[in-house]
Amino acid sequence: MRSPNLQEFLYSIIFLLFVAGYLVRTHLLFVSRAYIALEQLGDFLEEIWGSAFGDNMLWGGGLAYGVKSIRSKKKYLNINLIDLISIIPNPINRIIFLRNT
Repeated sequence: MRSPNLQEFLYSIIFLLFVAGYLVRTHLLFVSRAYIALEQLGDFLEEIWGSAFGDNMLWGGGLAYGVKSIRSKKKYLNINLIDLISIIPNPINRIIFLRNT
């Protein structure tokens, strides 16, 4: 059979893999939660700075003088995508309209 030292070695490797997996999982959860919190803080500060500087169109508004942040571009992209989807005519409505007329 196997020697006891080899079995202990394999058990210790399995135990270390479980511990490493647990640490990686908790670290990833912490990093994702911290990222979300920092993103919300950044959005909040961007709103404060935008209102504090008056969003003056002559100066471009805010601290970056016309350069929008990635977060604000993402927001506008999402809004525009939703608007574009709502503009596309629904084929089911056309079928119902044609059937009713």
